[in-house]
Amino acid sequence: MDTGKKLNSRPILITGSHRSGTTWVGNCIAASKDVLYIQEPFNIEHTPLGYKNPFRNWFQHINELNENEFATELDKLILKKPEISDYIYKNKGFKSNTKALLGYLKAKGKQLTNARPLLKDPIAFFSAEWINSRYQSQNIVVIRHPAAFISSLKLKNWQFDFNDFCNQPSLMNRYLSTFESEIIESAKNNNLDIIDIGILLWNCIHHTILSYQDKYPNWIYITHEQLSTSPVQEFEKIYDRLELEFTKKCQNTIKLSSGQHNPKEQIENNEFVRNSAENIYNWKSRLSKDEIARIKVGTGKIASFFYDKSQW
Repeated sequence: MDTGKKLNSRPILITGSHRSGTTWVGNCIAASKDVLYIQEPFNIEHTPLGYKNPFRNWFQHINELNENEFATELDKLILKKPEISDYIYKNKGFKSNTKALLGYLKAKGKQLTNARPLLKDPIAFFSAEWINSRYQSQNIVVIRHPAAFISSLKLKNWQFDFNDFCNQPSLMNRYLSTFESEIIESAKNNNLDIIDIGILLWNCIHHTILSYQDKYPNWIYITHEQLSTSPVQEFEKIYDRLELEFTKKCQNTIKLSSGQHNPKEQIENNEFVRNSAENIYNWKSRLSKDEIARIKVGTGKIASFFYDKSQW
């Protein structure tokens, strides 16, 4: 039985928490000529051409009970089945529809290629199990130090409304029951600071990663710190697991995005080009000693499965 061919046709999902390096990982793997990059289809503010975004909650949890609400649109992207009716609209002019038609023909042409769909989407994290089941995807889960994750939220001032969790009973029951009281309380509180938001978010996501690791040991799990310390070597291992050719172009893309010639901190015009080794402990200068202490206590029980004391 030729299992290699079947494996090479499988979609790839890159997920984990947001601010964990999924975009960097996605860009580095997208250097392969054999993948087709798809940017965050679960992002409720993102609508690729020919795709009617079906999501209303951040971190939508798709399961066997609600999949009919979402599968049709995701099939178009992941199974490369575009429909012309999603590109051509009666209320648009000739110029717009001509451009849209060209977009449809391009998407249709991709059906004829063997390029593997690569979904870069941290917002799909709580649907990773369903995506794996429906599309036989190879899942990559990126893990990041809680202080690094929260310092990045602080830098961006990225808030989160925990009602997006409360509005999904299946998500709460399947993955987040341990944190139910905290989530409900946080959803009611409009004055949570970014540190408390980050602690609860990190715990919710990484507690679920532990569950994934137990249930799906064949998924690829990698810490942002592992990748940052030895990017070329670690990405080569990932390419090998995905059965993608690790070409010179792929190596150069990784080196350009992570080498010592890059700035330590993110820059305004391209935050994904970084001196990866020096970037690991940026959180020590972004956070106060009190904030670091709060994060260490608040995430310690779960963080201890991923990071030892020396990494604080």
